[in-house]
Amino acid sequence: MIRPRTIALALALSLLPAAAAAAPLLGPSALAPQAQRALSASIRADRAAHPEHFARVHNLIGLQGRFYRTTRARTPEVTQELRALGADALLPMLDALAFSDYPRALSPEEREALEVGVLNALSALRDRRAEPVLRAAFERLSAPESVRAAARALGSLAGDGEVAALTAAARQAGPRQAAALEGLGVTRRADAARVIAEVLDASSDVAAITGAARGLAEAGSTWAAAADGHTVALPPTVATSLVRAFVRVPAARDELMVPIAATATRDTLTAVEAEIARGAADATTARNLATLHRIVRRSLAR
Repeated sequence: MIRPRTIALALALSLLPAAAAAAPLLGPSALAPQAQRALSASIRADRAAHPEHFARVHNLIGLQGRFYRTTRARTPEVTQELRALGADALLPMLDALAFSDYPRALSPEEREALEVGVLNALSALRDRRAEPVLRAAFERLSAPESVRAAARALGSLAGDGEVAALTAAARQAGPRQAAALEGLGVTRRADAARVIAEVLDASSDVAAITGAARGLAEAGSTWAAAADGHTVALPPTVATSLVRAFVRVPAARDELMVPIAATATRDTLTAVEAEIARGAADATTARNLATLHRIVRRSLAR
């Protein structure tokens, strides 16, 4: 006989928020058959030779509530933990994305943290074996931070195929456009930077403008150039495009400040001064341009 207390407990448990069912992060059949066969064979071989690599990815501290609930953010986060594993984690991470169920059920928050962490770690590795999985991630994932991480990881490979895929998405208004624009910047290619500038000139959408500005900052940051030289020389017209967007779309100004400063050249200063000389349509824009002028001058003085 089932006791009333047992029934009450079962009912209470049924009303608790359910954790997401264990499954590959991209769902079933995410890859084309040929790519799936090739990667599956590599993963099986690596799992047999190095089970410890898979165990580390399956036991991330940052996904364990007893740990992350004691942090200041109180949210799961695994990017740094996965990056620290280095190339040993490549195939286990691809496995979690596209092939095998994760060993335990994850809450939606934990699942997104794992998606973002894996994609950020793959971006740092820049291994071309990840390309079909990264492309599927960009096309299939829906959480904004996951889509953004997938676009950046795809852009980190910087090949013609990646530029073509991101360009197609960058020119199409929708939920992947801003991420694609940022991913194009990660390629640090001049042809990709021109695409970003074209979209920036044509758009009045705050999300697209933000993605374009981040992409251009990623591609041509003068701050990064001073640190490691790993940037692309942006065409002078890009400075004008950024400054005109700053004037044209007031809602995007806060998002544009840092990218404009990060890519600042004498062309940027000239573009700002030209807008000031033209005369702002309102007092707020005039004040914002004066502030931007000071920021650009300070950036150039570094």
